[in-house]
Amino acid sequence: MRSVLTILLIGCSSPPDDDAPNEPDDTGAAPVEETGPPPVDDTGPPTDTGADPTQAPPDNDSVDSPLFTESFLGSGAPRTFTVADAISAAPGDPEDWVAFTTPALRNNEVSIDFELVCEGTQTLAIRIWDVNGASPVEGRAGTQTSCATSPNDVLLETNHDYAARVYYPSGSAAPDYTEWTLTVSW
Repeated sequence: MRSVLTILLIGCSSPPDDDAPNEPDDTGAAPVEETGPPPVDDTGPPTDTGADPTQAPPDNDSVDSPLFTESFLGSGAPRTFTVADAISAAPGDPEDWVAFTTPALRNNEVSIDFELVCEGTQTLAIRIWDVNGASPVEGRAGTQTSCATSPNDVLLETNHDYAARVYYPSGSAAPDYTEWTLTVSW
């Protein structure tokens, strides 16, 4: 699992000029002595924000209502898109859907490249679905791939709607969390 540390700088100032006189400002207030950085509060652990880094929040996407949609229609030159999210099992968001329309070319088929990169469990997989029939694409090599076997090229019909389902192929009996990045290109 990857940990992320975020540092937020609230305010910064230049170091004091040792040659400058320490005089009152226009308000008549006494000069402020710089004595070093403020003390660090080490009285306890950081406050829990309530967010569980091992549980992806449900996003309610489906084959009919995908997380992300891209169309290669009208594109005469090769193009690429990348989508990233996280899924988790028991509990959380167990799957994500990424929809795309293949380009309208003179050929009947187009080679689409899929690359799935995972941070966390490497058993995550994608399966290509025919959106029009709302079913997995059968009879074509490479329509299912995983983080371990990625990248993968798949021959798909041109000018057609598809969706990539990102999921745990064998389910997950134990709690599991995976951040994923899917790159699709032609």
